[in-house]
Formats: sequence, structure tokens, C-alpha cells
Amino acid sequence: MIKTKLFLILIILTALANATNIDSLKQELRNETDNYNIIIYNIELSEILLYNSPDSAAKYATNAIYKCTEEKNDTLKYQALSLLGYSLELTGKLDSAEKVYKETLVLAIHLNDVVLQGVSNSSIGNIAYYKGEYNKSLRYYQIALGIAEKQKDTFSIGQNYHNIGLIHDDIGNRVRGLEYYNYALKIFIEVDDKEWLATCYNSIASIYVNTQEYTTAQNYYNKSINNFKLANDNNGLGMVYSNIGELKLLQNQINSAEEYFTKSIEISKSVNDIISIVNSYLNMSELLNNQKIHYKALEYATKALKYAKKGNYLIYQEASYEILKDINFKLGNYKASVLYADSIKLMGDSIFNKDKFESIEEMESKYQTVKKQLQINNLEKGKELRTEKIEKQNIYIYSFIIGLILVLIFLAFIFRLLKIKQKNNKELEFQRNTILENNEELNQLVEEVTAQKDEIEMQRENLVDINSDITNSISYAQQIQKSILPDEKLLKTNLTDSFILYKPKDIVSGDFYWFTKLENKLIITVVDCTGHGVPGAFMSMLGASLLREIIVKEKLTIPGEILDILRTEVISALQQNGTIGEQKDGMDMSIISLDLDTNIMQYAGANNSLYLITKS
Repeated sequence: MIKTKLFLILIILTALANATNIDSLKQELRNETDNYNIIIYNIELSEILLYNSPDSAAKYATNAIYKCTEEKNDTLKYQALSLLGYSLELTGKLDSAEKVYKETLVLAIHLNDVVLQGVSNSSIGNIAYYKGEYNKSLRYYQIALGIAEKQKDTFSIGQNYHNIGLIHDDIGNRVRGLEYYNYALKIFIEVDDKEWLATCYNSIASIYVNTQEYTTAQNYYNKSINNFKLANDNNGLGMVYSNIGELKLLQNQINSAEEYFTKSIEISKSVNDIISIVNSYLNMSELLNNQKIHYKALEYATKALKYAKKGNYLIYQEASYEILKDINFKLGNYKASVLYADSIKLMGDSIFNKDKFESIEEMESKYQTVKKQLQINNLEKGKELRTEKIEKQNIYIYSFIIGLILVLIFLAFIFRLLKIKQKNNKELEFQRNTILENNEELNQLVEEVTAQKDEIEMQRENLVDINSDITNSISYAQQIQKSILPDEKLLKTNLTDSFILYKPKDIVSGDFYWFTKLENKLIITVVDCTGHGVPGAFMSMLGASLLREIIVKEKLTIPGEILDILRTEVISALQQNGTIGEQKDGMDMSIISLDLDTNIMQYAGANNSLYLITKS
């Protein structure tokens, strides 16, 4: 069984998104008329839906491909084709996925993009691996690795090392497989990629399981789990849990094995990871078969075969036939057991035989030979270049020495001429130097003054800009603050002799008034918040909001109760707990409640008095 994970190397980042983001993108897509933006929205939706709903991801990727063809945008078309191929791969449609990946390779060659050619070759290699076509898979991985090494793409080199290790591991060449896994592990430790670290640890663990070094295998599985959790990769977790369950089964820890298999099936189903689902079903079937619960084991093995056939996973089909043969034999269904044995033989011939093993070894040997020859050629070429470089350096040295001698002779001649003229020109030279020094000092002073002037002018302009920005912001805040003040018409309608005197000290203020009518009662409040200007304005916004919540929504009209609740809400909003040194922000205010039917007025105040003026 396959106990590790392959990755598609996409040139775009896949991201998780919630339903709100999906709905928002769908709405924007419906309203969009520009073809370029339509392509982008389809690609984004395909990325978001890729793991949770690969069928929907394929639909949006196909839409993007159609539009890219219309717009002749091959770069975006490559992205869309890659998404379509991976969505088909996730749903087990391997033949279709391979066809799409080959289209991406043709497109990458057309774009003359070597990096994308490496991506496509690696993707085609993945499909061939899942189908058990090891020769073909290794050929594509080696091509991708060669491109990555030429481009010095460390990350892609690590990915292809790991994937080549898988092939050697599967055909039983554990030493070579472990060698490639460790090459990859070293790279991913350096780049600190959690997901690929987890994958390498899991693959290395499978080596030690096969060599019956179970403690070492468990240690590597634990490292794999930790890194998959850090990468938030549930696909990977489901795979590792299934592998640990198989390890526990080999150690005859039946309950622990069943627990891990169950956990793996739940996670794999939640993310629709078909490969992990098949693997977990097979492992659970093996566990139940060992416990002699044959009919239940038969049910899990049948499900595994169904998924393996649906995805054309030849390796898993062979594993399913193997366990179905054993279960049917134990149940006495000998005819079915023989049929499954025949299927195993046919499947084994198509997946792997000695000739193919030798072919893979031959391919690996040729690859290593070519690689070593290239290294030798590079060393010889480097030696030739060094020899040529030394010869050129010798020519430069000889030329320099000859030139230096000629220069010295010329300098001696010039020096003699200067000596003759030095006596006559000494006084003139002194005067000229003096003038030059004075000019230099003057120029330096001019430059300093100019620089200071420019700096002062720049600072002045910055201050003007800053002041303008601040004034504009505060003026806009003034409009917002005014919007919280109630309409004066409400007051005039109910109190015809009333008036409002509101003279804020700054553009925005900590003082505000607020009133409302609730049934037959008119509630009026005047508030002085802590601070002036912007801090006071923030407090006034908080006060007005809390008054509206308390009076309008809670329908309170008794001033004392309103003040009590307002005090509690302000303390809560400002997170005041009475500690020493705490900021003492608050509000001084007066509040009245006037019954318009009875003319009875109630009053309450916080550090503000009420002035009652009557006719004498």
C-alpha cells in the first residue's frame, strides 16, 4: 500500500476561505463584465474550493480556461489548467488529470518557461505513480529534477528527491529510497517547510516499519504528526494516523490500531482524501480479518476496492484483491478466492515485474552516470577556464610591468621639466592655491546655507501638509459628531420657548446635548465629557451611543436609573477597575424627564446642577 503523500507543485497559492468569502466572490463574478476579472474570480473560486469541493473547483477552473482561450492569456490559462488537473486528481480521475497535465506541459513549452515545464513534468509523474507506472513516473521525476537543479530551485529539488525515493521504496529498494528521503529532508529542514517536513518524516517512518525498527518508525511518525498539525494539513494527518494504525497492528496492539484507523477514516472523509480513505479501509479490513470478524472485514475491503477502481489506483486495487482473496478463503468462498488470486496475478503483471524492476534500476544507473559525467565535464571545463584565466593574468601582469616602466620614464622627464619651472612659478602657485582655498570655503558656506534653506522649506511644507491633514480629519470628525446631536425640531415642537446654546471650544468637543421623546415623556440631557478636542469627542460619541441604548432601547425614563446604568456602562466600556494611576475618564451631566401630560419634571445630575428659573 502507498503510505505517503505526493504534492502538485502549483505556481499559485491555494488558500482556505469561509462561506462568506465564497459567496462574495460568486456575487462579484455574477456582476463582472470584464473578461480578465472574470478569469481571476474563477481561478480564485477554484483555489478556495479545491480541497473541500474538488468537483466545483473543476467547474470554475474550466470556466477560466474557456475565457483564457478567448483572451489568449496563456499565463493565466496555465494556472487554470493546473487547478483543473489537481481537482481531477483529487477525485480519482487519473486519466483525465494526466491529459490536462500534459496540456500544461505543452503550454509551458510554448511560454518558454523552464520552471513551469518542471512543474508539469512532476505532476505527470505523480499520476503515473498513482497508476503504478513506475518507469514512466521515474522518467518524468528525473526530468523535473534536472530542470530544478539547472534552475537551482532548492525547493523543487527536494520535492523530486522525495518522489523518486517513493518509487525505490515501493519496489523494495529501501536503501536507495531512504537515501533520497534524507536528501529531501535536509533541504526542507533548511527551508523550514512544515508540510514537506511532515511528508518526509512519514516516508522515512515507512522504511523503518518495513525493517521492523518500530520504535524508530514511531518517532518519525510523531514528528510527521507535529508538522502536519503546524501546517494545518488534515489530508496529511489522516494518512499518518492510518500508517500508525498499521504499525500498531504489526505490534499486535489491536485496540490502539483500531482507534487510529477510525480516526484516519473520519479525517479522510471530512476532506475527501480518496487515497487515505482507501488505505484506511484496507487497514481496517486487515485488522478485522485478524480478529476473525470476517464479514465486517469483507465489507471494508469491498469499499476499498470500489474506491480504488473509481480512481484507477492500480496499486490499491492489487492490495484490495489480496485481502479479499484471504477473507473469502477463510469464509469458505473458495471460488471467489481463486478469482481474486487471478486478479492479483493480472494486476501484478501490469504493475510490476522483474523486467520493470531492472528497467527502473537501469534508469537510475543511467541518470547517476549522466549526472557524474556532467560533474566531470564541469570540472574539466572549470580546469580549462582556470588555465586560460591564468594565462590571461600573466599577459596582464607583463603588460602592466612594461607600461609601468614607460610611465616611470615619462614621469621622470616631466619631473625634470617641473623642477625647471618650479622656481619661476612658486609665487604664482601660492597665490592661486590661496584663491582656490578661499573659493572652496565660500562655496562650502553657500552649499550649507542652501541646504539649510531647503531643509527648512521642506519642513515647513511637511508641517503645512500635516496641519492640513489633521484639520481635515478633525473637520470630518466634527460632521460625524454633529450627526449624533438630535434634531432641534423635536425640542421646539414640545417646548416652544426652548433654545439651545452650544459653543464648542474646539472644532470637535467633549460637550454635547441629547434629547428624545419616549411616549408622553421628554428626556433631555446636557453632558460635559472628560477632555477637550478629539479625546472629548470620542467620549461624547460613547456617551450619546450609551444614552440611546439605555433610554430608547431599554425604554427607561427615570433620570436616576438612567445615570446609574450609564455609569456602569461607561466603567465597563473604559475598562476601569479602580486601580491606582488609572485614567479617570468620565462625564459630568444633568438629565431631566418631563411628563408632557402632567408637567411633572424629574431630575438627576452628576457634578452638574440644575437651574430652575420661574417668574416671581
